[in-house]
Order: sequence, then C-alpha cells, then structure tokens
Amino acid sequence: MPLSSKHPRYAEAQPDWVIVRDTHAGERRVKEQGTTYLPATSGMIAAGMGGIGSARIGRQREDGQVEAVVSHDPRNAGQAQYDAYVTRAVFHELVQASAEALIGIMHRKPPTITLPAKLEPLRSDATQDREDLATLLRRINEEQLLTGRLGLLLDVRGDLGPGALPYLSTYAAESILNWGVDRKDSPGRLLFAVLNESSQALQDDLSYAEATRYLVLGDVRSPVVRALADDPAALPLPTDDGGYVAAAVEEDLSGGLTFSAPQIAGRGLPEIPFVTIGAKDLQWDPDKPPLLRVANMALAIYRGEADYRHSLFMQAQQTLVTIGLPAPSGYAQPGEAVKGEPLLMGAGGRIDLPLTGDAKFIGPSADGFDAMRKAIEDDKRAAAEMGAQIIGDRNGGAESGDALEIRVAARTASLTSVAQAGAQGLERILKLAAQWVGANPDEVKVTPNLDFAGAALTGSDILQITQAKAMGFPLSWESLHEFARRKDFTTRTYEEERDAIEGEGPALGSTA
Repeated sequence: MPLSSKHPRYAEAQPDWVIVRDTHAGERRVKEQGTTYLPATSGMIAAGMGGIGSARIGRQREDGQVEAVVSHDPRNAGQAQYDAYVTRAVFHELVQASAEALIGIMHRKPPTITLPAKLEPLRSDATQDREDLATLLRRINEEQLLTGRLGLLLDVRGDLGPGALPYLSTYAAESILNWGVDRKDSPGRLLFAVLNESSQALQDDLSYAEATRYLVLGDVRSPVVRALADDPAALPLPTDDGGYVAAAVEEDLSGGLTFSAPQIAGRGLPEIPFVTIGAKDLQWDPDKPPLLRVANMALAIYRGEADYRHSLFMQAQQTLVTIGLPAPSGYAQPGEAVKGEPLLMGAGGRIDLPLTGDAKFIGPSADGFDAMRKAIEDDKRAAAEMGAQIIGDRNGGAESGDALEIRVAARTASLTSVAQAGAQGLERILKLAAQWVGANPDEVKVTPNLDFAGAALTGSDILQITQAKAMGFPLSWESLHEFARRKDFTTRTYEEERDAIEGEGPALGSTA
C-alpha cells in the first residue's frame, strides 16, 4: 500500500472540498476551471469549441502575394466565443463573504482558555508560525466551515529535554490521506494516520520545486505499523505511558519505514496525539462542508449570469442578411481565396444593392430576459436565506438586526455546533500536551463564544427580570449577574460586584 493511498471516505468527500475551495478562492479560480463550472453552449460547440474548427488565416501564394483562406486551427471561432462568454460572466463571491461574516460573528468575543502554568507559553506561541491560541481557534473554525474537517497534531520533532513544550501543527482536510481506527478492543482509538506534508520548497537558486513528504503516525501495537516498519523487531515496546511512534519520509513508499517514539524529558505518549475536528463533532469520518450549499448556489448564479449577459450581448449584435445577392466581399467558402475589401457596417460604412436586392438585420428576441433576471435574483435570495437556521440564539432571545443581515451559510451544521466542536478539539489536544509535559490535564479548559447575536441589555430588560425575581421566579442573584456579564453590562465577577456594592455606602436618596 503506497503512502499516497487515500481512505474511501477521503475519496468520497474530496469533490465537495474542491468545489468549496474553488468558490472560496474567488472569480479568477472559478473561471480558470473553464467548462468544469461553466459549460459551453451548443452554438459554441457547433462552431468548434473543444475540437478542430475553421478559421481564416493568411497563406503566401507562389507569386509572393498573401491571400486569406479558410483553414483548420484549434484556436477556432467556438473557443473565441467561449472565452468572451466567460469574460462577460460575473461570479459572486458568496462563499468568501459568508465565511468572513460567520467567523466575525463567532469571534465577536474572545474564547476563554484556561491552561496549567506549565503550558502558559502556548497561549501566545502555539504553532510553528507563532500563532496564539485564539488565532489558532479562529483558523480552526474557518476550516470547519469550508471543508468540515481539520487535523491538529501535537508536534515534537526529535527528543526534547525537560522544560520543552510541543507545538501544534494543523493539517487541512486534503492533507489527511488515510487513517485507521480501532473498532474492537478500544473503539475510537486511532491506530494510524498518513499525512501529506508535501510543499513548494525553496531551492538554492531561489526558485521553488515540489518536495514530496509524508508523515506516518502510528500506535506501536497496530498491524499497519508493523507492516510498514523496516524492522518490526526494532519498534519500541508499548508501555503504559508510551505507544506513539512516527516516521517522516520523502518518497511514496509502501514499506521500509523507520519509526521513532517522540519524547519530552524521556516521556512518551500512550496514544497518537492527533485530533480531527469536524463541523459537528470529533469523529474521523468527514462531515459535509457547512458552506457547500452556498458554494453550489454561487455556481448556479454564475451560470445564470453568464447566460443572461451573453443574451444581452447577442441582443445588441444584430446580423446583416442579404437576399438574392452574391456573397458579400470579404468572405469565402472553405478552400477559396478571400477577394475584395471586407464589408463595412455602421457609421461611415455603406452597402450598394440593385433595385431587386434586399437586406435586413436580424437578432435574438428580448423575450425571456425578465425571466432570466428574476431567476438570478431568486437564486441570490435563496443563497442569503440558506443561513436562516445556522445561528440559533441559545438564550431564546431575538437576534440583532446586524447578525441577521450578515448571516449567510449552510443549514447542514449550526454555528453553535461548529464553535463547540472546534473548542473541544483544541481542548483535547491541549490536554494531551499537559499530560506529555507532566502538568494536570484537568486544568485545561477551552470555552468558545456562543453569544452570536450580541443583543444589548437594556434598562427595561433589567427591570422586568428583577420584577420577575421579586414575584417568585426561581433565579439567584448570582445567575442574574452572570447573565448581565455575558451581555457586557459588567466586567466584574459576582464576588467583585458584591464587594463593590458593600463599599459604596448608602444609596443616593437613601435616608438611612
């Protein structure tokens, strides 16, 4: 089995990833794909699009003169028509706008991240690119929305000494090629994973070349690891605190790998420190990309826009037809030379006809333009409404107008599920980091912002809530304070607020 082999679920999900990636990249990427997203019309195909067609080219005769003849050229009229068709088409970048809007909503308030003292340096320097944890969580959420999948690896290259910390590496959905999960002895336990780390590597002459590289993660007990190992007998023995091994290779092998057990201060890990984060959970099977439906709708609008603008163009390009006259000069049948001057039209041009001659312009009818325009408007409205259920107010309140305006995404996963899964994945990998360096994993806690609507707390709200409590509603003052804190009405804790009240003295207007 070569390392480039892909899991069946990878192969199933990859076409969806390609669509979302292309539409998120924008108009240029979509148009570069040509007929993949915008098929040629039947007229363009008939004119030679995608095949060999006729074209007028110059040919030198024996007497040295150049004549225009009809010949065959792959750069035909049909291709030229299609190129213009693509150029006129408009692609609305709904996926990029949706992703940016949703990420802005999710991170309207920063997440709350609690770490043991030994892991505190990771708060501001967690990845190879020196990202802080809040920025990393933002990037995790973006990948969840785009592909519904992201991998997090607790990375250690080599054996590190006391005081060293691992760092976090991210792997896009396309980089997680293959994996195996225990379904019998320890359900859900990762047995192996193959990650594609290939990239454009800088050369000595400052150019770039593709550098192939794979990282194989494994549980030393896994039959796959033993099958891939160059010398299975040399593999580390599994222990209570060790069983994780890894091998990095720079070619697509099917065996003969040299595995090592990454360690920090002589301490290994009993499990593979790799977590996959989906759109809704931390399962290994890829989730549907939440923004896939928006991507598909953006492509549907793109095709509709292309037809609409092509029809508008054709409506303005009427064709001159002459009846009962020889073929106008400047044109030729296949194999015939073109003689005379081209026929001039428009201001400054003229055409002479005999008394029996007839000429007229013909062009496409404008019938159906309104229907085409309405269809495009309906599709845009549908794309905007696809996010109608993605943001739920978990407090039961109404969403703010601002949140409603920018809410555009798919209904396949709620924004709350995305935020919770992202935080759970980051928390799990940080717990493994704490375990690896000898800190207390229970001290790790990642709480995402789930207050997406951001509705402000008003004086009338406070009055109604306190009146409800006075009438017997079973809610403590501490709970009411927490509600006010989440609504940005105060930044103090309940204890700080209570101490401040006690230090204020008599209230204004009091006779006490």
